[in-house]
Parts: sequence; structure tokens; C-alpha cells
Amino acid sequence: MRTFPGREDYEQLIYSLPEYFSGIRSSTLKLYTNSPGTCLIRGSLRFDNRLELQVFEYLDLADRKLLS
Repeated sequence: MRTFPGREDYEQLIYSLPEYFSGIRSSTLKLYTNSPGTCLIRGSLRFDNRLELQVFEYLDLADRKLLS
């Protein structure tokens, strides 16, 4: 089973997605820490083809696992 990277690496990844994928027109993804061991990723990605991907992730930072 693969695990998520650490918080700093994952945060850098979500904030840099538009730099690496030219089809992303805009991003409102944000990482929110809600306890020392967990965080939420919320927001959306808008693409050039007018599609929108809404994102909600709940991560266990200590175990580096996706909870929801």
C-alpha cells in the first residue's frame, strides 16, 4: 500500500499543480490543519475545457494515509 508524502511535500504539490499541468486554468485548493495529526484539502481545479473538479480529502499526517 502506498502512503502519502509528508505534509510539506504534499502542500507544495497541491499549490504547484497549475505550474506543472498547463490544462489547469485555476485552483482554489487549500490545505487546512485541523489537529496536529490530520488535515483537510478543500477546493477545486478548473480546467481549460470548462470542467471543474471539486476536491475534499481528509488526511492522517502521522500515518500518511487518506482517511476520506
